[in-house]
Amino acid sequence: MQGEQRQPIAQQAAALPRWPHQTDFPLNQAVDFLANTIRSHPGEVTLLSIGPLTNIGMLFSTYPDVAELLAGLVMMGGNFDEAGPEAGRIEWNVAGDPLASEITYKAPVRLHRSLGLNVTQKVMMSADDVREKFTAPLLQPVLDMAEIWFAGFYPFITFHDPLAAATIFEPDLCSYQQGMVRVDNIEEPGKTIWQPDGPDAPHQVAMMVDVDRYFQHFFSVLS
Repeated sequence: MQGEQRQPIAQQAAALPRWPHQTDFPLNQAVDFLANTIRSHPGEVTLLSIGPLTNIGMLFSTYPDVAELLAGLVMMGGNFDEAGPEAGRIEWNVAGDPLASEITYKAPVRLHRSLGLNVTQKVMMSADDVREKFTAPLLQPVLDMAEIWFAGFYPFITFHDPLAAATIFEPDLCSYQQGMVRVDNIEEPGKTIWQPDGPDAPHQVAMMVDVDRYFQHFFSVLS
């Protein structure tokens, strides 16, 4: 199952040559940059993760003091649907590096929030609506990439990562439950195992999302 989560080619990258973008990046500095930034601003940084958790796992392994210096960690990751249409589905970001994901979920962050497929899959927009509503200049490269997605995959897009980001500024877009998240590294590598618990449990998991309010927020920022 883990191998099925890999994506060696991002087809939407075919649109990049049509838009100005940076191509020269420093190598092997992400983890040190994160540690230095968080240490310089203790209690002020909310870290957002929207991909496989390799760098985050390395951050907490190499600099274990950093976890308690964060204001919070907000993750697009996991799947906490126990009985609905997404039940049993293994999510890409956690499965991309199960060991790093396990390390990340064990980190003692004061706010440890996950937005999984059980909520992000509810925030979708059809191709026609995307073409109609993505009029802001900042959204034009996104629309260009979306057209590649529409042509080769599905006639809609799902706002997985933007929903996670939005809850940093508007946390009440979702409702949450406290509990314990574990990552399976043996039978189904990358599967999140969710155990609801009391208010003192270490992990906060999104359970419902107000879709209309989310889109109002999204387009108010990108108008």
